[in-house]
Amino acid sequence: MNLNNFNIIGRNASFHINNINRHLKDTNSNNLADFIYVDKVSTIITTRFTASEQDMRTIEKAIKNSKKINKDIVKSPCLPQSKSYLKILELPYFAKNMNELITSQIVKEVLKKSHIFKDIEFYLKP
Repeated sequence: MNLNNFNIIGRNASFHINNINRHLKDTNSNNLADFIYVDKVSTIITTRFTASEQDMRTIEKAIKNSKKINKDIVKSPCLPQSKSYLKILELPYFAKNMNELITSQIVKEVLKKSHIFKDIEFYLKP
């Protein structure tokens, strides 16, 4: 991001959030932008839900349509590509109120019931 865009977006962050939300509402999206962070390299816009492809195009359009923004250097939006790892330690050997050993299948079933682990992929057998 060049210094001019950095200054324009940084100084008027609330205006840009409102502008983005107006554009999202116009496309009937349920998503809203919550926060905008600008540094000299990039702009990070957080939304309430994971942004769809349409949401990202809408946000890009809202930024490019802002006055005084150099549209030529606005890059295509993307979702973060980081991965997190969770190591589960000290599982009980026997299932609660059962005389059965805990198996990897039981662990998977329990984890999949939680919305946090809905799309989890197992790296190693539990």
